[in-house]
Amino acid sequence: MERRVGVLLLLLAVINCAAADTIVSYFGSGGELVLRPHGIPDRINEIVWKHRGNLLAEWTDGDTHPTYYGVFVKGVVLNPSTGELKISNMDETYTGVYVVQLNLNVQEDHYEATMIKKVPEPEVHPQPLACGPHLDNCALTCEGDITDAGPVIYYWMMEPKGWTKSEKVKNIINDEKTQRVETFSCKIENPISAEKSEPLKNPFFTETTETTNNVTVIAIVSVLVPALVLSVVLYVFRVRIMRFCGRQDSSRSANPANGSSPGKEGENVALRGHTTP
Repeated sequence: MERRVGVLLLLLAVINCAAADTIVSYFGSGGELVLRPHGIPDRINEIVWKHRGNLLAEWTDGDTHPTYYGVFVKGVVLNPSTGELKISNMDETYTGVYVVQLNLNVQEDHYEATMIKKVPEPEVHPQPLACGPHLDNCALTCEGDITDAGPVIYYWMMEPKGWTKSEKVKNIINDEKTQRVETFSCKIENPISAEKSEPLKNPFFTETTETTNNVTVIAIVSVLVPALVLSVVLYVFRVRIMRFCGRQDSSRSANPANGSSPGKEGENVALRGHTTP
């Protein structure tokens, strides 16, 4: 009978462990960790947080503020309304499993805090290195040291399209569709960072008639537009100069030098010299 009870208790323990979900939360050195309990009750009367089985923080209804313990005395904020725990300036000390108890009920969700590094800026490497129009296909590799970077996701962009989730290695085929792509870029992303590569010129890129025409149109427009603007400026300047000169000529005609014309001045002199006998 005792053996049966022991087996039953063991099964119950296994079931409880299986029911408990472990939520992995990633953080970077000096970063921030925010843990939010799920299924919180309508009213919270008591909150207890533990880290690696040790008391971290607690709050009871009626307390003016939460109480913190050990290394969590500084840089930790417990929200009594939601049970949310926020830890700043994280480092290796704070890794491990966190458990929260609300109103004397231990939550099924456990939180495992894991420290990871930021991803590096990747580079696109063609394989083989001599990949070119003479080959039918090539492989592009998004290279970057992701040691201790945790789970990463790779993205590829074929200019001028947007980012597409993919794998570290992208196989390209020398067909008409690929030949219209000008450049390839890749991006590496993890839960705390993201970095993209410099664009690599497509080894299969072929300038089509449309591409050539577009380049020609751009070149013509880049020459004609400044010339047109300059022509308009010169025309406006010329018109203003002509108007200014016209005003000067009109002013001279209306107001001759010394207040009268030379002919009338001679007549006045002759009249002044003639006296009545």
